[in-house]
Amino acid sequence: MSTEGPTLGSTNEGSTLDYTTGDSFFGSSSEASTMESLKHLTEHMKTFGFVDYSIFLAMLLCCICIGLHFGREDQKKRKRLVRQDSTAQAADYLMGGRDMPVIPIALSLTASLVSGNMLLGTATEMYLYGMQYFYAVIGVALCGVVMHYIIIPVFHDLQITSTYEYLERRFDKRLRMFGSLMFMIGVNLFLPIVIYVPALAFNQTTNINIHVITPIVMIICIFYTCVGGMKGVVWTDVVQVIILYVTLFVIAIKGTINIGGIGVLLERNSESGRIQGPDLRLDPTIRHSFWTVVIGYAVLQIAANGLNQNMIQRFMALKTVRKARISNVINIIGIIVMLSVSCYNGLLVYATYYDCDPLATGLAKAKDQLLPLMVMENFNDIPGLAGFFVAGVFAAALSTLSTAYNSMAAVVFEDFFKAYSKEEISERKAFIIMRGTVLVLGTVSVLLVYIVQHMGPLLQLTFTIPATSLGPMLGVFSIGLMLPWIGKRATFYSVITVYVTFLVYVLKNQMHVATGTIRYDERPTSTDGCSYNFTSSDFTTTTLAPGVDPVEPKRSISYLYFTLLGGILVVLLASILSIFFGFEDPRKVDPQTLAPFMRKFFKHDFNPVDLEDKDEKKGKKHTTFELDYLDFGDKKTNNGAA
Repeated sequence: MSTEGPTLGSTNEGSTLDYTTGDSFFGSSSEASTMESLKHLTEHMKTFGFVDYSIFLAMLLCCICIGLHFGREDQKKRKRLVRQDSTAQAADYLMGGRDMPVIPIALSLTASLVSGNMLLGTATEMYLYGMQYFYAVIGVALCGVVMHYIIIPVFHDLQITSTYEYLERRFDKRLRMFGSLMFMIGVNLFLPIVIYVPALAFNQTTNINIHVITPIVMIICIFYTCVGGMKGVVWTDVVQVIILYVTLFVIAIKGTINIGGIGVLLERNSESGRIQGPDLRLDPTIRHSFWTVVIGYAVLQIAANGLNQNMIQRFMALKTVRKARISNVINIIGIIVMLSVSCYNGLLVYATYYDCDPLATGLAKAKDQLLPLMVMENFNDIPGLAGFFVAGVFAAALSTLSTAYNSMAAVVFEDFFKAYSKEEISERKAFIIMRGTVLVLGTVSVLLVYIVQHMGPLLQLTFTIPATSLGPMLGVFSIGLMLPWIGKRATFYSVITVYVTFLVYVLKNQMHVATGTIRYDERPTSTDGCSYNFTSSDFTTTTLAPGVDPVEPKRSISYLYFTLLGGILVVLLASILSIFFGFEDPRKVDPQTLAPFMRKFFKHDFNPVDLEDKDEKKGKKHTTFELDYLDFGDKKTNNGAA
């Protein structure tokens, strides 16, 4: 029996809704039974049975076994060697020996970028706002082109372990340290979101508290990352991305069959305005326009995919530039497929609940529980499907987490210990540093989950928090790759200024979103077709006090422009500061640090021997810049002799 009374529209925070009491809907005698009806329905859906738990636990056990396997292989390798210095051990742990196969690296890249945030957050985005976000697939393709022709050749040429070693080559050690710190801060702010997503899905399907499952899964992630290193992480990613693909397509196929076919999905979403052509307005305050999701998302992906330690470290684990480029193409295709299917599943959620909005009735307690709700309510006729879905969400999250922890171990070891160590770090000390980093940062992420759950919609949060560091660093790398006349002092002071200012602005903006001060119009929903009873007390609404006029919500630049804005500000400020600090002579800049298309514009006087002599005075070995030279940490003469 559906409720009588006003049809619910969009459930925006801060909207003025006037609901009568439950008595006027059902009569006082029926209110208790009404509440029991919704409660019974909720409990009925939480049917995570033996098969579901078995599938979920099998996925976690598989991750543990892969970590143990590669940990044991690494131990055997060390025993076979008479002596292995910390550099060689770091290369093996962090880079997989720089000889990983192409397909696993490509799948690992996809798994690392496509977290559970995309699986749940994109579905919520489609349900609430429509398919404008789908045009981001064009931005993904543009990102792939930039990576193919500019970023991969430069970093593979330099043969570095930490992305931020590039900043020391192009500028100085100060920028390398600052870049590493920004990376560490940005990733540690982002990872709690990644952990929170699967915990939310697990809570929806089992009713187990978020803060119970989070530390359990994190212990497993920390274990196989510590033990297995890069090889363990990559091969675990392969298993996890396969689970994720299967999950997405099973949801799409089964959900489409349940509602009556693709035609029904298109009809219901078209009638509600969710299927739209590109919004070509140029207003930057529009949350998602065609230009926002294409330009903004492309720049965001360049910063997150092309210039991020997590991704560069995987490209550097491949032996040649050609293999890295092939891996990049496969990765971009994989991201486009996953993004497209995730958008489709979001439209599927609306087509399923087009006449009974679970957010309005209180059946879904959080916006990002819509997809798990659909799986539990409509797919329970297939044993194990709920378990497979939760395993897929956790697999997506674990791949992102393990990649990030492995990358942060690389940054801590290379940029904070090895860079400042006056003597060679022992094998045992390197072991402790890298594994200890994973353990400490994993613990921090678990604790920060308590904050994330109060910060607003997941998809927007996923892109907003990383932008605090990705934007300014995009500006620094853009200067390094394409503006050789801007020097280190101007770049250093500009990135510090922009980062501090931008961090305050972005976090304040997200707080406005979380509190409803900044809000966006959502697409209409209905409760006219609900088959269960509910009252207005089953969900949260915000009403204004009598006599208080509604306040016009604040307007802000779209969150997808944050990364672009941060990059532009750094470049502009550095250009202005160069007038005072002096411009760099482009001929003195190491050509290997410039984008390939920029090198032909300058006749360089740079001599790699000068850099080699400078490093030798500090007691460091320097790797020459030959593009085809790939052995870690050794030197090679021009004739190829060791």
